[in-house]
Amino acid sequence: MLPDIDHSKSKIGRLFPPISHLMKHRAWYTHSIVGAFILPLPFLFFGKTYYYIIALGCLGHVIGDTLTVMGTRLIYPLSNKFLSLRLAKSGGIGEKLISRISVIYIAFKSIVFIATKV
Repeated sequence: MLPDIDHSKSKIGRLFPPISHLMKHRAWYTHSIVGAFILPLPFLFFGKTYYYIIALGCLGHVIGDTLTVMGTRLIYPLSNKFLSLRLAKSGGIGEKLISRISVIYIAFKSIVFIATKV
């Protein structure tokens, strides 16, 4: 959710209206690989583990948004162009399906990982 802090109608954007109204949605600083590692920098205050977890979540969000029609500036600053795989429409059934499959896959892999460590 953190990268959507730049969207005034997103859940997190509504929690931080001054921020969401000042930022441009899907700008490089929230929706690129570089942004995925810059945006969570304040979480370093809580420790590196929190930073890495939030950064990975942001990266997953950015990659997910690259699957949508609007796309993202995924490889900014190498390119300022929006990249889109056009597999789903934001908020549409395709996005929800991809999102749910991803969550199930991550949960399954996490359980397998934990089970092999015990």
